[in-house]
Amino acid sequence: MESSYDVIQNQLHIINSLIKRLIESQGLGAELNTNESTVVSSENKSKILSMLKVREKLQGRLPKQQSKQDKNLELLVGNFYYHDNQYAKAISSYDKLLKADPSNLNSLINKGIATSKLGNHKDAISLYDKVLEIDPNYFDALHCKGDSLTLLSKHDEALSCYEQTLEIDPNYFDGLYKKGLALLNLQHYKEAIFHFDK
Repeated sequence: MESSYDVIQNQLHIINSLIKRLIESQGLGAELNTNESTVVSSENKSKILSMLKVREKLQGRLPKQQSKQDKNLELLVGNFYYHDNQYAKAISSYDKLLKADPSNLNSLINKGIATSKLGNHKDAISLYDKVLEIDPNYFDALHCKGDSLTLLSKHDEALSCYEQTLEIDPNYFDGLYKKGLALLNLQHYKEAIFHFDK
């Protein structure tokens, strides 16, 4: 005979599978794509939010040690909230994963991006730095760090980040453009024009 905890675990497994399938059907994955605007249909958004509430209630009925985290699902849920402009909830999802796996690169970078969206650029930069400690050539961390530094008017440091992205991909259009902007902000006009012309 199954215990009540086993029944809850089975229900949670079913709900998690449905949430995962619905979020993935909207074109969302574990990697946060900030260049594309992903719009979740209102019908699916409503279904996902309802299932997330049920999931939260089920998790609350389990002892902490029995509540297992599905790493990929936490990323998907965080990315769903991100694309729904619910950045604090996205950060909360990424934090759940980071609690279990503090060096999870996707969670760190995604949390940094959501933190930046809330205007907390210093905190975002420290998250990007954690990513870069693990992988010094992590392209998105370099680029996003450059963007946050630019918003803090730290143009020398931002320039360095954009230069590093261009070392990885010399034809990266956004990197060339943003390097040009950084040079413009530093009043290096000739160099800026050169990068805008590329």
